[in-house]
This record gives sequence, C-alpha cells and structure tokens, in this order.
Amino acid sequence: MAALSISPAIQAGVLRDVAVKYKIPLGALLGIYGQETNFGQNVKTSSTGAMGPFQFEPATARQYGYPLTNNPTLDQFGQQADAWGRYLVANNPSNSANGWAPAMRGGYTEAQAEATITHMPAALKAAIGSAVLGASGSTPGVTPGPDTPQGIASAALDPLSKIADALSTVANLVTSGSTWLRLGEALAAVILIAFGLHALIGGSSSVGQQAKTVTKVVPIPI
Repeated sequence: MAALSISPAIQAGVLRDVAVKYKIPLGALLGIYGQETNFGQNVKTSSTGAMGPFQFEPATARQYGYPLTNNPTLDQFGQQADAWGRYLVANNPSNSANGWAPAMRGGYTEAQAEATITHMPAALKAAIGSAVLGASGSTPGVTPGPDTPQGIASAALDPLSKIADALSTVANLVTSGSTWLRLGEALAAVILIAFGLHALIGGSSSVGQQAKTVTKVVPIPI
C-alpha cells in the first residue's frame, strides 16, 4: 500500500480535464476516486490484479490503454485518468446522474461514493477548489445540485470557458494587421489635429513640417 507521488495540484488539473473532456460530473469522479484508492492514498494491487489509482484489472487496462502501475509517472497518471474517463462513459452511455458510481462496478453505492467526498484530503480539496471550483468552498456531490451540475463543463467551468474565449479574442485582435493599421491611423489623426491646433494659435512651425517629423518617429504599420 502506498500513496501516489503525484502532487494534489497535478491530480486536480488532470481530474478537471477528464471531467471536461468526457462531460462527467466532477463529484462523480471524486467519489469514485475516493472509493477506489482513498484519493490515491491507498494504491495497491488488488486480489484480482487491479492496479493504479483507478484500479483497472489487466484485461480492462489493455482494452483502454491504462498503464498497469501503482507508481505512475506524470504522463502515466494522465493516461490512466483518460482511460478511466473513457471507461466510465462507455459503462454509463446515458450519462445518467445515478449511473457513474455503479459504472465502475466497485461494489459500492452512489451514496457511499458521495459520502467519501467529505473525507477528501485537505490538500486535494484545496487544489480542486483552485483549479475548478473557483475556491468557492463548496463540496461537489455525485448527483446534480446547485453546486454539482449534471455536466461540469456546463456550469463549474463556464467562467473559465468565458475567460478563455475573451483571451482568444484579445489575442486575435493583437495579432491582426488591420488592428494595428487602425490604431496607427487613429494615432496619426490625433497628432495631426494637435499640430493643427498648435499652428492655429501661433505655433512657430508649420503643420506639414511637424507632421513629417512625427511620421519619422512614429511610422504607421502597413
């Protein structure tokens, strides 16, 4: 029996990615994870040969590309988690709220999986809060509810999706040549107006001469 060497922050990020990719409620992932290996703190080979943090037996592991190891590297842990997500979806095709825990066929009920979440290690709970739940302090459950939407991608990660979309829009604007051209034109217009006003009130230099000087200092992108 041994605990995973993977940090809680890495585990939280991987679990978040699996939840989003396969549209599995985060509470279901956490509840099953807690039941299988006490959130990666009790990883060992079972009497049937099941191994790793999500307890895959050899035949199932081969089918889903799950590395059979109790001490996975970062890459292997990611592969194990991804295989776990695919396995759960395959065994709960209707995505029903009460089908995730039984999908693992681990000999426990949905209520037991949900109760397990309350015993989540503090470090993992904090990491989950930081990575996914916005540090709201609420504890996710297996079934849908105010803090546990049917699909985590539809609610818990909506703010993250919106932020990502906004950043993408900004990036597109920054890298767009037309954006820089418009900014250059606006800047040139402001400078010319300023010099025009200066000339009207008795400036010593002509607007044309000053505009030429300015364009040498601030070229307009093409």
